[in-house]
Amino acid sequence: RQVGADVQAVEVRLGLPVVGTVPALPPKALPALLAAADGEEVPDWQLALAESLNTTRMILFPAGGTAAPVRTVLVGSAMSGEGKSSLALQLAVSMAQVGYRTLLVDGDVRRPGLHARLHLAN
Repeated sequence: RQVGADVQAVEVRLGLPVVGTVPALPPKALPALLAAADGEEVPDWQLALAESLNTTRMILFPAGGTAAPVRTVLVGSAMSGEGKSSLALQLAVSMAQVGYRTLLVDGDVRRPGLHARLHLAN
C-alpha cells in the first residue's frame, strides 16, 4: 500500500488531519541517533527521519507565526513498542535545534526511560 492512501484513510476514519508521518526505522536506531558525531556519514534512514521530523515541526510551528502558537504536543499510540518515546525525543531535539524553548516530559508512569536514553538521572 501507499503511505498517502493510508494517511487519507486515517484522516477520513478519525475526522482529524494527519500532522506528519515518520519512516519505519531499523532496530536499535535510537542509540545510533544519540551517538552520532559531527562529521560522520549519516545513513539514509537517519536523513529520512530528520526530514520527516523537520517537516512535522514546520507544520506545527509555521514560520511567520500567523496562527495561534501550538503550546503542547502529545505523542501517543495504542500499543507499547511503537516508538512513542523515540519520536517524542527526536521531535523535541528538532525543535530545540532551531531555537524553540522545549520541555520534554516522559509521561510513562510504569516504565519511564527517556532519562536513561539521555544519560540523565531520573
